[in-house]
Amino acid sequence: MGDSSFSLDSDVFPLTSGDLHLWHGALDDPRFAALPSLLSHDEQVRAARYLDPLVGRRFAVGRGLLRLTLGHYLKLPPNSLIFEGGGQSKPRLNDPLGASNLEFNLSHSNGMILIGVAQGRQVGVDLEYIRPIDQPLKLAKRFFSPAEAAKLARIPESDQQVGFFRCWTYKEAYIKARGGGMSIPLDSFEVAFSPDETPCLLYCTDDNPQRWQLIAITTIPGYASAVVIERPLNKLTLRAI
Repeated sequence: MGDSSFSLDSDVFPLTSGDLHLWHGALDDPRFAALPSLLSHDEQVRAARYLDPLVGRRFAVGRGLLRLTLGHYLKLPPNSLIFEGGGQSKPRLNDPLGASNLEFNLSHSNGMILIGVAQGRQVGVDLEYIRPIDQPLKLAKRFFSPAEAAKLARIPESDQQVGFFRCWTYKEAYIKARGGGMSIPLDSFEVAFSPDETPCLLYCTDDNPQRWQLIAITTIPGYASAVVIERPLNKLTLRAI
């Protein structure tokens, strides 16, 4: 079904406080071909700026899926939604009265997208395609906290690449949940990411780690992905679009 009549399953249950819904899908799925028609003029201009047409098309489909998903929860036409922010700031719905109380975040990498939606709780998601990188330990020493770099060094060299992406997604999801962008240095907080640790936020210079719950998403083959959400979390549901 490649037209704009594509919609989410009709049996999607309501989102209540304490719930987290995660949606994932492939941006090149032919069912989504016409979703860019849902975008605002500004979004269409932004998509056209990408030098690589594939990257621009995937951006447009991703925004279309975000509009479709949020429109489902709000019971509004997807093309009627107005966003503010973006760039280095966290995108939000233009909702002056705060009536929807809907929080969301999205991430896409190498043709896959992950969207998180919650009710009244800040949420951040990150998705990274696990690809070959040169000297992951050197990168960790440059960007991560000293304790995180030391943990990665203790992981067998053959597993360090996966470990690097695991740590990276945990940290990016936390930064996105807070909405701080590049104003939050990657080495100003520490996450538990070793194979023998339960994922969590261990330390932060200007925040209470207990405020947040960190969850690794392990069901998207070939990708590292994670979500960070304000506590308490009662139920998480992960579904393919």
